[in-house]
Amino acid sequence: MPGCVAVAQRTLDPLAQVRILARQPSNLGSGVMDWSNWYSLDEESIKANCPQTAGVCKIRQREGEFGRLVGSSDILYIGKSGNLQVELLRYIGKGGDHVLKYRLWPITHRLDRHLQFSFAETELYDKYEDQLLAEYEKEHYEIPPLNRQGTSSWLWGG
Repeated sequence: MPGCVAVAQRTLDPLAQVRILARQPSNLGSGVMDWSNWYSLDEESIKANCPQTAGVCKIRQREGEFGRLVGSSDILYIGKSGNLQVELLRYIGKGGDHVLKYRLWPITHRLDRHLQFSFAETELYDKYEDQLLAEYEKEHYEIPPLNRQGTSSWLWGG
């Protein structure tokens, strides 16, 4: 059936291929990482609890889960850095500028949400971030809301 093959080839666009590959088991071992406790996403807490080492981090809203395309989650963002403390401080506008600062501000100020962060130290932060995003997308059929580009319009009501 040549027609069926052509349809299958047309529907498997490059983005779909990337998503399929992202869902394959990784070669990063069991994927079990030593995650920290959850801490308030503020300058004092970041400086007191977050190391200046490489790793991955998650940001969530303390108030609980919100709806996703499939299921629900409290995770707003998954990120990576060569220096977790410096990067998290940049996220809240301390010690530099970061696009995430503009995405977090309306959540904390307009929507009055309390945000928390957790981290795991690893030199393989690039690979682990990819793995965490792929796992999130596999579960919810989308990535965390603040990992998207251009997410500020729904936050500002525009």
